[in-house]
Amino acid sequence: ALEPGHEMAVLRTDPRSELAAEISHLLEGRFGTRPLQMDCRGRNGGGSFDLRSREGAQKAAEELQAVRSLAGLVLILERGSDSVLSGTEDVPAFLTGFFYALKSLMKSKHKAFCVVMLRDVQPHTTESVAGEGLLGMLLAAAQEYPSVLFRSVTLGADTDFKTALDLALDTGNPIIQLICHGKKAFSLKASEESLSMTGGPVMELGADDVVVISGGARGVTYRVARALAPFKSRVVLLGRTKLDAPAAYGALRNADGPAGKSLLRLLKAGGPGRKNDKPKDEKANALAGLDIARNVSRLSALGLKVSYHRCEVADPLSVTRTLDQVVDRYGRIDGIIHGAGLIRDNFMEYMTPEDFRRVVEVKLLGAWNLYRASKDRGLRFFAALSSMVAIQGNVGQTNYCAANRSLSALLRSFTVSQEGLLSKALMLPPIEGTGMAEDPEVKELLKLKG
Repeated sequence: ALEPGHEMAVLRTDPRSELAAEISHLLEGRFGTRPLQMDCRGRNGGGSFDLRSREGAQKAAEELQAVRSLAGLVLILERGSDSVLSGTEDVPAFLTGFFYALKSLMKSKHKAFCVVMLRDVQPHTTESVAGEGLLGMLLAAAQEYPSVLFRSVTLGADTDFKTALDLALDTGNPIIQLICHGKKAFSLKASEESLSMTGGPVMELGADDVVVISGGARGVTYRVARALAPFKSRVVLLGRTKLDAPAAYGALRNADGPAGKSLLRLLKAGGPGRKNDKPKDEKANALAGLDIARNVSRLSALGLKVSYHRCEVADPLSVTRTLDQVVDRYGRIDGIIHGAGLIRDNFMEYMTPEDFRRVVEVKLLGAWNLYRASKDRGLRFFAALSSMVAIQGNVGQTNYCAANRSLSALLRSFTVSQEGLLSKALMLPPIEGTGMAEDPEVKELLKLKG
């Protein structure tokens, strides 16, 4: 509960924000709290609080941790000519910067509320993508800190601000997302409905069409590629693992026989004459390379024309270089299926900003980089594998929730910005036997959640 003398930080993306001043004044008058206004653009102290930079975010976190009675955190994200976000490329760094600040609040014994307010943020803009990422973060944080009030509040042009603030601070309301119009607040609710398959396909795929799939050619992305077999399309698989063709394909000839099984045992043991204290990543990469080689061979046997490229989707140069090679070979790219993702689960208290940033970059920047490099190459559809956690939040997955929530918003913007493009984010539940659901940590979390 808020008490007189408690302090709250107001992070503003516009140094001239009237909304920041109004919130500070109202909370100070109503609860006797003391406001600390901080500029997210780095106008304080020559850039010391720029949440888009690691140094600025660290200094902002240190400033917040030095506040003895920090009880609340308010972030105001506004759309203006001097926007804090110049493009999608800024979003992961900005979300990570706010993650620093949120962790600082959670360390305070007086923590009571965290409110994100969006004003004049239009749908399908960079700010709306960031806003959805912030909401995903709050949904996950609420699972770990049930005694803290978390709110994402979108203010319409006709919103009565005082009423919106009352609704946001209503501790009897469990709803985290509020969309305000006039004096009323609305929210979005997930519903379960049967999928109608009575209509014909919106588009068709053929043998000449080129589909690029990120995600390493293993697990769920391998199954997605296999589902394209009836169309005999040309499939380009992207992954971070280096494919050592001579070694992998040489072992593949007897992969299902005694030789293949012996190879797997050797790889798991560290190889002949090798000690078991070698880095685990080296063993994992060797197994992954063999798995990819086998999957490429299996897909080819199904009639697909398959190629594999090593590509880091979060790196725009890597994506551009790789997709240029695809276009040089095939002349076009008809579809993208973005399945790449990372698992860096941990409770917020122990999650590092680097683990947060990397997860968001692979999902969000990966999609953005793939879209930019393919949108003028005949692109007809863009699909992304998202997660149910983007809707409901999950313990230990603050980064994953933020990443998938912002990813879905980004895909909605693709449809608006490019006429005729079909884009879909698939909010998948854990799929037993494949993908991230096979990760031991994820299994343990699912078991704890029942």
